Amino acid sequence: MVKKKFIARNEGAGIIARKDAQIVGEELETIKTSFGELNISNVLRTAKKKNSILHTYFEWDDTIAGAKFREQQARNLISCVAEVIVVNNKEVEAKSFYCIRKGRKKGAGAKYVNLKDIKRNSGYKDELLNNAIAHLKNTTRFLEMLRTA
Repeated sequence: MVKKKFIARNEGAGIIARKDAQIVGEELETIKTSFGELNISNVLRTAKKKNSILHTYFEWDDTIAGAKFREQQARNLISCVAEVIVVNNKEVEAKSFYCIRKGRKKGAGAKYVNLKDIKRNSGYKDELLNNAIAHLKNTTRFLEMLRTA
């Protein structure tokens, strides 16, 4: 049997190192096989064991984890707000805030900008266009994979 090759998507999105993608992918496959399905509960059940390959990818201190969870809730809150704008004389729904990462000091995290900010800063526009192009390429590959599955 040919061994699957796992890679880190989006450079691991800051979660996994490129070099760790193979062992993490294999462990997720093992969880799927062992439990009959891959879901959050089964991943956490496995990762909770200190000798698990996945253990270090999670924050087990509840005080820190609680703060991180609230940060994620803030990201979700920011991303779910939209506004109505006029494009070509038609009202359309658009996100109100867009995530910007480039040009930030190390450890500063992302910041969120609105359309007015994007119009004034070509760097923001370039970053968002590059992200959109990458997303479109990934979606195109995904659709092709589904067609041939």
